[in-house]
Amino acid sequence: MAAIAAPGALVLEKMPRPARKMMITGKGRCNFTNVKSWTDFSGHIHPKSNILRGAFHCLTPEKLIGMFTAAGLSCVVERGDRAFPESHKAVDVVDTLVSMARHAGSRIICGCAVTSVEKSAEGFVLGTSTGERYSCSRLIVTCGGLSYPTTGSTGDGHKFAKALGHSITRLYPSLTALVPRDYKQSNAGEGGSHRHIHRDTPLGALGRQFMGRSMKNVTVDLLIDGQLVQHEFGDVDFTDGGLEGPIGYKISRKAVIALENGSRVAVEISFKDEARPLHFDIAGYVGYERAVVTAGGVSTDELVHKTMESRLVEGLYFAGEVLDLDADTGGYNLHTAFCSGYLAGLSAQKSLG
Repeated sequence: MAAIAAPGALVLEKMPRPARKMMITGKGRCNFTNVKSWTDFSGHIHPKSNILRGAFHCLTPEKLIGMFTAAGLSCVVERGDRAFPESHKAVDVVDTLVSMARHAGSRIICGCAVTSVEKSAEGFVLGTSTGERYSCSRLIVTCGGLSYPTTGSTGDGHKFAKALGHSITRLYPSLTALVPRDYKQSNAGEGGSHRHIHRDTPLGALGRQFMGRSMKNVTVDLLIDGQLVQHEFGDVDFTDGGLEGPIGYKISRKAVIALENGSRVAVEISFKDEARPLHFDIAGYVGYERAVVTAGGVSTDELVHKTMESRLVEGLYFAGEVLDLDADTGGYNLHTAFCSGYLAGLSAQKSLG
């Protein structure tokens, strides 16, 4: 999207083809935005929505849908104000974005991972995995976070931001499965976290009992150290990972942070006609291997909100999941990426005069 807004840009893409992570969003259907107004949309952005206000109004959901439609992608809006390609195929969104960028005169080089970023007198010098070095006066970092590392999201952007003097807030997986105690054969964490339980850990007795169940229109309460901190209503799914579904994901952000801070976490699921809720003690969570998004990232206090430019380094911009911005499910995360990238591209282009 930054390359669409800044005609003639050069995109250095780590993977063999662009936007691989987008190919799996929405179970391959690609819920690419949500058409709520800013007042309602902003309530789904964490930890603070104020940085996104200018970007949102620069590229509203309606404007994004109009751009896609003009480029030949038919779109539909479904329950919950969620927008999808009419084909319900994520690949069609990816192909449209690539076509729009190329039509704008921008160029995409695939299989070219940036390995280093250095500040120079003229701007920036980028080292790459191919051995080529690239120089530029304006640089937009849109490397994503840490979630789904097989798609190329391995924290490169955080490394570059640190090298250029930026602060990285604490990182957590979000929109991920919560693992009830005894849902897996082991409640022990791994990978440097005592609460990270890998999705491939075999199911335990509770997991075999609940895996595959979907519960519709239920009340879900999240309790931390015995105190109610979040109350939601909707649908939950029990999968091979643990407790997921729209509401399971929605409570996962606070739950993961609490678990990492050593707090006791429990989830209660109540049914309309049942007097007693199901009580689950949460042992841990599925990590970045299958988390939808990364919470935390480049501190938004170090950016100019109206342009997405760094306050510390002239000519440096950030957009998307690399930032300390994450959102609920429902198209909010992709639109956050699209509108912040679009504003960064416009701002970088305008600064060239």
